[in-house]
Formats: sequence, structure tokens, C-alpha cells
Amino acid sequence: MLLKFKKTAPAPEPKDFIKNPYVLEFLNIKPSPELYEEDLEAAIISHLQEFLLEMGRGFSFVARRPPFTKPSC
Repeated sequence: MLLKFKKTAPAPEPKDFIKNPYVLEFLNIKPSPELYEEDLEAAIISHLQEFLLEMGRGFSFVARRPPFTKPSC
């Protein structure tokens, strides 16, 4: 009797989760382990704010989103 074994899928790699890499050279941020999501968000929003204000009349930058606060228990 022949036994058939199912092949197990290889463990996923980080590249499997990132389908569309982002090109963010315009932010002039150097890659580093100390770079956090909030730093990236701030840089993108600052660049967007600068761009919208350069567009002139008819464009405005109203506000950044308020920071999340932990509820007091």
C-alpha cells in the first residue's frame, strides 16, 4: 500500500505580506530600526500639508488627527 503525504507550505516570509512596496524617498527619511509608524505618519502628513498649502486658493489643510488617549479605568 502506498501512502501519499501532503506537502506542507513553507513558512511565510515578510515579502509575502507586503504586496505593494511604497516609495517614500520624497520624505528624506533614512531607514533605521528606530523609525516608528508615528514618525512615518508625521512625515507624510507634513509633506501633504506643505503640498496643499503650495497649491494656493481652493486648497486647505484643516487639521491633523487628534492623538489617541488611553481611557482611565
